[in-house]
Formats: sequence, C-alpha cells, structure tokens
Amino acid sequence: MIIILEGCNGVGKSEYARRLSEALKIPICRPFRNGNTDTHWDSHNVELQDWLKDAKVPVNTHVDDLYVADFLDNFGVDAILDRSLPSAIAYGRVLDLSDGYYQNRLVCQSLYEFWESRITKRDDSLMVWMTCAYEDAKSRCANRAFPNKGTWTKLENEFKRLFQRCRLPNKKQINTSTVKVDDGVKSILKVCEECLNRKE
Repeated sequence: MIIILEGCNGVGKSEYARRLSEALKIPICRPFRNGNTDTHWDSHNVELQDWLKDAKVPVNTHVDDLYVADFLDNFGVDAILDRSLPSAIAYGRVLDLSDGYYQNRLVCQSLYEFWESRITKRDDSLMVWMTCAYEDAKSRCANRAFPNKGTWTKLENEFKRLFQRCRLPNKKQINTSTVKVDDGVKSILKVCEECLNRKE
C-alpha cells in the first residue's frame, strides 16, 4: 500500500501519517526529514542543510520524490508518503523556487506524468489531499514560518489542480477543519481495506 498525504502546511499530514503508520504497521517516508526537523522548504537544521549542499544533494525539489517513486515502483515497498512530488510542484510554482524552473507548466506536467507513471503501476496507491481553513492551519503552525493568506490560497489552488488531474487508482479529500482526526483516519483505513480485498 502506498498512501500519499498532500496539502499545505498545518493541514495535519504528519498526525495522519503517524496514526496510519501505527494502524497499518508500515513506515512513513519523507526524504531528508531529520527527527522533528523538517528540511522541506523551511528548516532550522542549518548543519544538515549545509551537509546536503556540500554533497551537492538537491533538497526540496522534485528529484528526491522521483527517486522515492522509482524505488517504490521497483521494489514494491509499502509506505506512507508525508508529501511527495505534488508538494514540490505546488510550493515550487507559488514560491517561485529553483530559479523559475517550476513556472513552466509543461515541465511540471512532464515531471508529474513521470512520477505518476511510477506510482500508478501499483493498484493499491492512494492520494489523500488534505485541506482546512487558513486560520486552523496557521494556529497549528504557531511556532513555524507560515504563508500569508494570499500565498496560502495560491497553494490551495495548486494542490486542488494537481489532485483533480491525478490518475491514481484511489483518491480522497479530507477537510481537517470539519472532519475529526479519528474519523478521517478511519475513512482512509477503509479505502486501504478495500484495496487489500481487491488484491486477494
């Protein structure tokens, strides 16, 4: 089973990932995550970022997500992805990262199609787009850098566009402002159970 959790900062992905990992006994995968320090987009772990930079490892780009997708495709590993390529594209486009690389929609489309071609080989893959009210997300990220409402809205629109064009076998949207965590996790586990039943 591959579960991909996507959405803006503060929607609850990490909490869902932890709960799902405990319930399904499968690992959480997020490239270059070091303990409780998150090196995607905003990090206080300067030492780790410097080490990766010196080693010429591309961080916070599509590269790590493509490697992971290819690995999952080739080895059939079960995993919960706390962010993947959709985040690289959404944040890359809205924050204009990588010197404008992500501003080219054709480039982003090609990246997405390649990533999707790896993930969709698995009929037990599930994309979960998590969303919530801006104020809720901001309060959950009280001690972290957080975008203003205009940037947040643009990010939400990018995630929505990517979710709508997603061709994964299973898709689910959860609004964490209106759905309790327990109920949301149960709804995802139900999809997982249905996938496993189809495989038998």
